[in-house]
Amino acid sequence: MNGTETHSKTQNLTYDGKTVHNEVDKANFFANSFAKISSDENYPTTFRPCKRQIQQQEENQNSTENEIIETAENMLNDGFNLSELRRAIRETKKHSATGGDRICYEMLQHLCKRSTKLLLDLYNRVWTVGTFPSAWRHSIIIPVLKSGKDPQDFSSYCPMH
Repeated sequence: MNGTETHSKTQNLTYDGKTVHNEVDKANFFANSFAKISSDENYPTTFRPCKRQIQQQEENQNSTENEIIETAENMLNDGFNLSELRRAIRETKKHSATGGDRICYEMLQHLCKRSTKLLLDLYNRVWTVGTFPSAWRHSIIIPVLKSGKDPQDFSSYCPMH
């Protein structure tokens, strides 16, 4: 507790009538004896069925909870629908900077139905497959100096894309 390191060896132990001197053997002795203390063999025979029943109920409850979580995850991983895409496009900033493709959100807001559906198919393919088109992997990042910061210090800038 006071910061000094002490190494005290455990007293020699007796196990099955034999004295245990080796530290590794002592550690194994403790591990085995602690395991036996926690084993079902130490419970009264009348308690063991109750314990098994409680464990089974917990497993059933966990199984039901896992099914609910899995269903929710599946719902969250469903593809996007047309109304979600339209809402996302509608709610974006109108005067955002274009990317390398020079397509701005205002252009997306004026797509015809067929083009919007094609865009939706593309987004859903990216979502389900998990692979972005290589053109989407590039971005132009402009370092912007934070107000009142030293322009010679790298940490004075924040990225803008």
